Amino acid sequence: MFQTLLVNPLLQVTELILRILPVADIGLALVVLAVVLRLILWPVTSLQHKQEALMHKLQPGVDKIKKQYKKTVTREQKVTEYYKSHGFHPLLLSGLSLVQLPVLIAVFVMIDLLLEPGAAYAEAKVFFVFSGAESSVVLAVFVGLSQFFRTWLAGVSGHVWGKVASLIVLPVFIGVVSLFFASALAAYWLADNILGMLQQQFIAKRTR
Repeated sequence: MFQTLLVNPLLQVTELILRILPVADIGLALVVLAVVLRLILWPVTSLQHKQEALMHKLQPGVDKIKKQYKKTVTREQKVTEYYKSHGFHPLLLSGLSLVQLPVLIAVFVMIDLLLEPGAAYAEAKVFFVFSGAESSVVLAVFVGLSQFFRTWLAGVSGHVWGKVASLIVLPVFIGVVSLFFASALAAYWLADNILGMLQQQFIAKRTR
């Protein structure tokens, strides 16, 4: 079911993009695919970005409530009421992230199929330089940096250790993980991060 509904269509679309492009470059094809998926998922990701921005905006008020109420039950109830009165829904934000997870997994599986030995594009390059099937330190570094800037532009609120985890630990972790995957996957991750930043800025300007 998963293969039929998501993986196979993504594979067919990516192969079509590769045939249309003047050069069969997997990196460029995955950039185009990332744009297509961003447009398809725009209603979901747009609402997600708006909820994330609202969460950061409400954080000072949440901190005040936590200082004001010492009992855990009362504090959580007041925070929930505060969120609700301002239109923020934590469960909705979590649900929006989960909706996108199957698509991301399908892209990973699709790239693996695209690069398996004997496949038509198994030897294709990524951005004219990197081997699509091999890992790349350069792309892994750029993936980590793009994750840092994406998180920084989205805004980080909360305690110091939470900010450290978001701005340092997460980008480093994602960069290191990218070293263990094909450079084609890192190229998609990089493209998606950059597109995510552009979408965040576009939505931020529209909501000001």
